[in-house]
Amino acid sequence: MGEPAWDVFVSYGHADAEWVGSLAANLHRVGFSVFFDVWELVGGDSVTGRLEGGLRSSTHGILVVSAFSLSRPWVKQEFEVLLRQAVENPSRRLIPVLFRDAELPPFLANREWVDFRTATTGPPYDTALDKLVRSLQGRPAQDRPDRGGPTQWPQAPYGQGFRPAGPVQATLRISRSDVALTTDGAAEVSQRPRGLHAPTIEAVRNLRREWRRTQGLREAGPDRSDHALAEAGRRLSQDFLAGEVGKALAEAVAAAAGGNEVVELGLDIDPELADLPWEALQLPGSDGEIPEVAASPLALHRSVALFRRASNLGPTPAYKIRGPLRILVAIASPEKQNEAGELLDYEAELARIVAAVDPARRKGQASAAVLLAVDADPSDTWPSLRSFARDVGTAGHDFGKDDGKVDAAFGINELDTTVMLNASGKVVSRTIGALDDAGLRAALAKAGVGR
Repeated sequence: MGEPAWDVFVSYGHADAEWVGSLAANLHRVGFSVFFDVWELVGGDSVTGRLEGGLRSSTHGILVVSAFSLSRPWVKQEFEVLLRQAVENPSRRLIPVLFRDAELPPFLANREWVDFRTATTGPPYDTALDKLVRSLQGRPAQDRPDRGGPTQWPQAPYGQGFRPAGPVQATLRISRSDVALTTDGAAEVSQRPRGLHAPTIEAVRNLRREWRRTQGLREAGPDRSDHALAEAGRRLSQDFLAGEVGKALAEAVAAAAGGNEVVELGLDIDPELADLPWEALQLPGSDGEIPEVAASPLALHRSVALFRRASNLGPTPAYKIRGPLRILVAIASPEKQNEAGELLDYEAELARIVAAVDPARRKGQASAAVLLAVDADPSDTWPSLRSFARDVGTAGHDFGKDDGKVDAAFGINELDTTVMLNASGKVVSRTIGALDDAGLRAALAKAGVGR
């Protein structure tokens, strides 16, 4: 029986054996038949005979370069044989693999090498290994791009790249079995969550108890419910966000903040988990892990606009609205707020509305009228009303005064009288005296408005 034919013979110094063993194993995993001495030599074998047979029957050879390997007599002998075979038959390749810095022999330095010196592990290792595999296959380090494809911009030096201005769109998808983050211009990052643990469930229950406890309290401020919210968010983040997805999210938010932009982060939550307070998630650290001390919710981060996505809603119905479109904006403030001295800045609010519609008005595409409702005495004169309008900054707008016909038409002869009409103009509710919230809801319900 003849000796087996090997795809590649590995020549190295035994001080580098651990790293070289991993390299040989990886070449074996991708399909190469590798002559690696520790896999071939058995006690009692003739070392010289086995090595000579391996060199003679291997298609290609790689020499792992380090200062130690180039100083070993056996490696020098193997190099001479591999070099002679490559010169006599160019289809038999001799590929230098640089593992450590060393002065290369001239005939070895003249050959295209694969550099692992700064790629001993991790993604750079994968890149170098791919180049080595392609070299053994007789292929260049990269294939030509397909013709007709889109233009691809080169990677700009740090701080000199640019992207279109505007928010960064991102989606965070969460289920019991998978968590994934997609962002503009980046590949999806996914991971298997650590699972919804009992302490997290208890933290959510405690949060809901605190919400029930504080419901209806007049005074608002930091209390136990704020701590409970932060703790629930921290534990949810540890269970689902910590890891590669958390690291990618932290990088996206940091990049947006550096460009003075915002990450518009849509939460796509599995219906089974939808009731959990995901808005309380916390931003992981740069390593993707969640700090042990509860922090501010992700929803309050200055560089994040958080919202929940609604999926499987089907097409949005389009309703034809008879023009022109009329929009009513009411400017008012609650009586309790007025009593407390927190008066609404009417002029500032009115200025915002006028400024919003002004461009369309200038193009003749819109018109606007400001109506000022005033509880005036019937004896007030037009000059006095106009003087009041000037004082509040509405002198340039239209306003009108009821001459009593409205009161007469609906039989209003007392103060604090509320009359509610339905869509047909029929009176469906009449109340004398100030309406509370419950009374107003009841009156609106009779008119077919609200619930």
